[in-house]
Amino acid sequence: MFAKFLKVLAVVVCFCCVSGNVRAESQADSNNIYYQYDLDRIAQYLNTLRNVSVGFVQIADNAGIQRGQIFISRSANTDAKKPVQGKMRVTYEPPNEDFIVADGNMIQFWDSVMETQSRIIQKDNLLGFILQVPIVFGKAVKVTGLEHIPASGNVKEQLAITLVSAKDEDAGSLTLIFDDNPLKLKQWVVLDAQGVSTKVSLYDMTEPDSLPKHLFVFKAPQGKKKM
Repeated sequence: MFAKFLKVLAVVVCFCCVSGNVRAESQADSNNIYYQYDLDRIAQYLNTLRNVSVGFVQIADNAGIQRGQIFISRSANTDAKKPVQGKMRVTYEPPNEDFIVADGNMIQFWDSVMETQSRIIQKDNLLGFILQVPIVFGKAVKVTGLEHIPASGNVKEQLAITLVSAKDEDAGSLTLIFDDNPLKLKQWVVLDAQGVSTKVSLYDMTEPDSLPKHLFVFKAPQGKKKM
């Protein structure tokens, strides 16, 4: 169940900020003006996102196709010395009743089949890195790939960045894929330690002025047990 939890979490990947913790793949790359320019553009784009509501389609090697909605709420914090954790909720379309809530302290997952709740500390994992505000490139997350993908047919030119945890590079990777010029996050791919991939494509993204606070409060379904 927890592996399922971590895969879904990989989502978030995307709209939130990276906590001052990403380093370049190599010293040569980090000294490359174009490489650093792309890293800076990605950071600046992610830092502009505050409140986000977006639909997604999730395709996993071993779990078929799932659809749902992601809600993100982030502050306008710009102090890299005092980063702030953002909040998130992930829900799925029926009949899947699983959901995830990140409240700024914990990331909690409701498994509707097992009727149980799992939780992890938000700031101590790759997802916390994604939700933290503001984004500043540092050392906790390693950039292992940065690739420009040429336009093809109806698909615009794209920019892809692949990240791994610097503490455990074998735990899996996360690749964020953006339409380029201008940047817009379109999808991400999570590859777990067993080599199983999960692809999440985004659509109908909106940026409302605010989101209801209750979205970011974990509440087990009525009559169901918790962890």
